[in-house]
Amino acid sequence: MNQYESLVEQLFDRFQKFYGASAFLSKWEGIDPDELKRTWAKQLMKFHPQEIVRATGMLPEGDFPPALPVFCGICQAVRDINRAKMHANAPKLKHKIDPNDPEIVAARERVYETARKNNMQWVFKAIGGQA
Repeated sequence: MNQYESLVEQLFDRFQKFYGASAFLSKWEGIDPDELKRTWAKQLMKFHPQEIVRATGMLPEGDFPPALPVFCGICQAVRDINRAKMHANAPKLKHKIDPNDPEIVAARERVYETARKNNMQWVFKAIGGQA
């Protein structure tokens, strides 16, 4: 059993405790349990295990456990929140780079000269210089 299959086992156990065994079992009645678990494990591989664990703390209230697309949406929301926090806490540049700074101009000219010598026209398109 891989890590994601184990997570699905734990997740389904939590679903049964949170929503009730009868609600859980009736949600997927007639579906092969092993195939159901494999499908969930495969889809949840898009997420880090910690995102899945955090998503279980955000389960919607109601009478039935969420369907796979809904749970994946919860996992994605956890990921988006984590990324937003990381971005907010990222160090800010203390100064802006002046494109006219002599060192920047000299470096740009060295890149252009190398591009001219090696017939690398894409460099001029990417940077916006002239061949």
